[in-house]
Amino acid sequence: MKLRAGFVSNSSSTSFVVAFPKGFAPTTEAVRTYLFGPRSGRARSLPVDEITAAVYAQMTHQHPNDPARIQNSLGRFPGSPRLAYNIDHPERNKISLEKAIASYNVEYRQKLEPYLIRRLGRSTDIYGFTFWDDGGDPIASAIVNKYRFRGIPHLGGRRLE
Repeated sequence: MKLRAGFVSNSSSTSFVVAFPKGFAPTTEAVRTYLFGPRSGRARSLPVDEITAAVYAQMTHQHPNDPARIQNSLGRFPGSPRLAYNIDHPERNKISLEKAIASYNVEYRQKLEPYLIRRLGRSTDIYGFTFWDDGGDPIASAIVNKYRFRGIPHLGGRRLE
């Protein structure tokens, strides 16, 4: 769940959860082969090595199947709970915002695993990715707007403006 308050810039992010084979050992070459097969050079007019490097960089900072990372990358999905808290009128709430978020997270994670298995299969390792399209990183912008993990089992492509 992502909450934003105050000034919001003109940038956007796109988040994905991507299924890799169970026990996948992420190395630059393994990620490249999984994403692009034997192809080299360019895919969809984008540089294969640079996309591989951007994906690999995010993989090295997470463990597969991490519920918090997946939740942050996936956001809402069919059947996921809604946060029951009225931010505009906090006095109407029966519990604090912290308790409401904790309750939401427990329910979300209970429903998450069956959803992922149904959509991506049981024998997969799931990684979460978020790429910002703020004009500062042309590869992230290309992933957000053009590549989007086509042909790879994934969920998302959810844009947050």
